[in-house]
This record gives sequence, C-alpha cells and structure tokens, in this order.
Amino acid sequence: MPAGPHIITSGSAGIDIVPDIAILTIEVSELAKEAAAAKKQVDQRVAQYFDFLQKQNIDKKDINAANLRTQAEYDYKKAGETVLKGYRAVRQIRVTLRHLDKMNELLDQALKLGLNEISAVDLDVADPKKYREEVRKKAIDNALSTASSVAQDFKSTLGCRYTASATVRLTTSQCR
Repeated sequence: MPAGPHIITSGSAGIDIVPDIAILTIEVSELAKEAAAAKKQVDQRVAQYFDFLQKQNIDKKDINAANLRTQAEYDYKKAGETVLKGYRAVRQIRVTLRHLDKMNELLDQALKLGLNEISAVDLDVADPKKYREEVRKKAIDNALSTASSVAQDFKSTLGCRYTASATVRLTTSQCR
C-alpha cells in the first residue's frame, strides 16, 4: 500500500448477451443380456441420429459422442440374493447447435430415434472473448468514475494508480 493518502475502489459492469449457440446433451441407454449387444443397440441409434444431424448440415466438429459406458445391472431380491438383469450401455452425445431455430427439431428427432434422455440444453455464446473485453472496459470506467467521485468529495484529485486487477465473468440469459 502507498504510504500517503489513497483510495481503494473496484468497478463492476454487465451487459446483456443474447445466446447464439446451444449445447444439447442427449443420452441413449439400452439394456441387453450381453454388454456387446447393449453397446451395438446404442451404436445403431447414435448412427441414425448422426445421419439426421448431417442432413441438417450440423458440422462434424460440433458433434461429440465419445462418452460411452457399460455396466452390469442387477435385481435385488428380498432374500438378499442378486440376479443379473443384463448390461446397460449408455452413450452421451453433445451437439453444439449454431442455428437456434433448429433446436426443437433436433431434440424431437433425438427422442423419435430412441435417444431416451435429454440431459441438458445450455445456451451460450460462440465467441465470449469479445464480450469479456467490453465488460472489462466498462468495469474499469466504473472504477475510475467511483474513484474520481470519492476524490472530489474529499476535495482531492486522483494521483497515479498503485495497483489494479480484473476478474470478468460472463453469464447469458437462459430465457429466449
């Protein structure tokens, strides 16, 4: 801290950002007697959805279906015994949608093709960097304005800046 009189201030700012992308997280789950059979059924449904997405001109880089898991599933009887029901395969698909007007169509078709869980629909912006810079500059202006006002109230003037730091968080409105 400086030895002489000083003012400590902080600035804040916000802007309203209209989301321009949606990240759809969809899962398909199948139970079969063998793990390989459950995986095969899941793979078939995912392949059908991929075909649909390609017809909708969704770029392959905007599709991720790498998350796959299989696990044994059991029935638990009153006598304490467990009986193997089969194996469940679950694959998660994440689609970055750049045309929000297609969102319902993509979700509806996923359900029609047997992808049986819509896990999340997250609205976001494709290029948050440009908004961060705008908000940062507004927050600095706010901090300087506050410091100037405080200095004026004390019948003083602002000197040189001693230290500064910035933290910028962006949130988008989830309602459209």
